[in-house]
Amino acid sequence: MTREDRPTGIVASVRRADGTPVQDARVLLGAGPSHRDLAALSNALGQTTLTGLEPGLYTVVVLSHGQRHEVQIQVPPAQMVAAEIVV
Repeated sequence: MTREDRPTGIVASVRRADGTPVQDARVLLGAGPSHRDLAALSNALGQTTLTGLEPGLYTVVVLSHGQRHEVQIQVPPAQMVAAEIVV
């Protein structure tokens, strides 16, 4: 697999301040170079993945229990970035 063939995106882990995973949090792109309608729900471990992104700076929005949280995440070329998001 060449570098260009590797997936580019974000692997998000959504957690509460005490470290407890947040299931069914809605994770979506708020802004970025390949801004498109892309959203996912976190699983029982609080994890979800957004793939197929162009490299660049993204605003990731997390909606959980009536609250909205935003984080900035830099995605380099041909890499999956791990992001811990505390809600």
